[in-house]
Amino acid sequence: MRRLSTPWIAIALFGGALPIGCSDDSEQTPVLCGNGVKEAGELCDDGNRDEEDDCNQECTVPSCGDGELQGIEECDDGNQRDDDACLRTCVPPSCGDGKRHPSEECDDGNRSDRDSCTKECKEARCGDGITQTGEACDGDGEGGCSESCVFVGCGNGEREGDEQCDDGNQVDDDECSNLCLSPRCGDGIVQGDEQCDDGNQNNVDGCTRLCEVARCGDGVRQAGEACDDGNQDDEDECGNDCRRPTCGNGQLELDEECDDGNVDIYDACQPNCLLASCGDGIPREGVEECDDGNSSNTDTCTNACERGRCGDGFVGPGETCDEGEQNGKGLCSVDCVASVTRIARPSLEPEPSGGGQSPTGGSSSGGTPGSGGSGGLGGASTGGAGGTTGGTAEPTGGSAPETGGASTGGVAESTGGTTGGTATGGENQGGSEPDPDGRTCGSALPLNEEMLEVTGDTCEAGSDEAIYEGCTGGGLSAAPELVYAFTPSEGGVYDVLVDASAGALDPVLTVGPTCGLPGGDGNWCSDLYAVDELLEGIYLEAGTTYFIVVDGWASAFDDENFTCGPFRLTLTRTQ
Repeated sequence: MRRLSTPWIAIALFGGALPIGCSDDSEQTPVLCGNGVKEAGELCDDGNRDEEDDCNQECTVPSCGDGELQGIEECDDGNQRDDDACLRTCVPPSCGDGKRHPSEECDDGNRSDRDSCTKECKEARCGDGITQTGEACDGDGEGGCSESCVFVGCGNGEREGDEQCDDGNQVDDDECSNLCLSPRCGDGIVQGDEQCDDGNQNNVDGCTRLCEVARCGDGVRQAGEACDDGNQDDEDECGNDCRRPTCGNGQLELDEECDDGNVDIYDACQPNCLLASCGDGIPREGVEECDDGNSSNTDTCTNACERGRCGDGFVGPGETCDEGEQNGKGLCSVDCVASVTRIARPSLEPEPSGGGQSPTGGSSSGGTPGSGGSGGLGGASTGGAGGTTGGTAEPTGGSAPETGGASTGGVAESTGGTTGGTATGGENQGGSEPDPDGRTCGSALPLNEEMLEVTGDTCEAGSDEAIYEGCTGGGLSAAPELVYAFTPSEGGVYDVLVDASAGALDPVLTVGPTCGLPGGDGNWCSDLYAVDELLEGIYLEAGTTYFIVVDGWASAFDDENFTCGPFRLTLTRTQ
């Protein structure tokens, strides 16, 4: 493992490269700041040398406090102090910024002259020329204004000078104040219909400039309020409680599907204010058996949020098939496991004279010379003059008499015989053999020891519906198939493999001397619902013709529902 050392970046400055960032013990391509490509160790790279934009020459993002004057900054002294010539917000100090600087007597952060700190950041006082709350006047003695900022003679009952009124009493909350001023909102005296009067024009201090007690819904955002839109619409972007719509506050707002005010992930309303549903990845107790949050029906939890089980119609873990209610009625067993049907291979021991089953399917009955026995797959053989004793069971059909005999259903070998049929007992009038195309048992494609691996495509074979479906032999298959014939010169044990992984074929493989009948005597069959089928360790007798049928899966209920496609067939002798 390589051990990394200090990261580095190379900065492109007039064609040079300055390492500032990352390297390791092996040779690396330098990272160039200024090439317009954001690379490892860079926060940005806009490809220019403009220090006034959002990415500086060092490929870092400018920020207030980095000591460099950039962008909209008015100053940047590189510190976070507010008592020097540059505030931590990168603007110079000024009266009204709410921070008291050495040249200021006060700074309350507003521009009002009627409170205790003037807009010039000086403390209010009688004689400053500004009539503050609590002063009747503020002047140089003219207009009857005394040095104490009250009207001379105020309270004598006679209106004089700049007095607005004079009722001659010391009642401050009547129609004329003790300063001989008419009542008004902002004079610091609660009068008439006023709810409050703090003597200023500050709208966010608890008493508005309208002399009303601040409240949620007055249209003024006060301390502690997230918003205040001044209306009673509880479903807009500001609730009637002056809070922003928030999932979890128990109120259905904006685009929320629900809001139950809790963070319980197992109830009907999720913490993100969406209704619980199958597929959200959260199993609801008593409602869903499971919920894995995906769209797969073939894992342990279906899209209906039910646990996968044999019989649900989906091939899940541990199953090789699942046809739902049809399990046990068609091609899939009740336990959802399709097994290979292996039918016992033909006996290799000769049958005793006097009758019995021949290796290829016909019965043989003993008799005298000239009487003949029955043949193999097809018809009976009646011997003529010079016939053989008891008849000979040929691998491909009936026995052929020496002279004059006829063979029905078998292949006539000798002079005088009549070629009457194919190896399967089918019709072949006129004595001509069909061209091998693999579409039927009678036109099977030949294999030999020199050619035990072939490729084919059942989609190109057509469909003759002459081959029985699957390993059950329950009916004719609508899927097209290819048929091969193999006659081993020596007996031996073989593995027969069909690999259909290159296409859409779900293969069914049958091997045996009886073509097209998976249940026939001496046949083997494999149908595992997979992309390949293997018949392993089957004994093929020398001189016997075995038909290898590569078929496709077909529905037992819908003739239009079947599979076909390319495959590779391989025969391997193991013993």
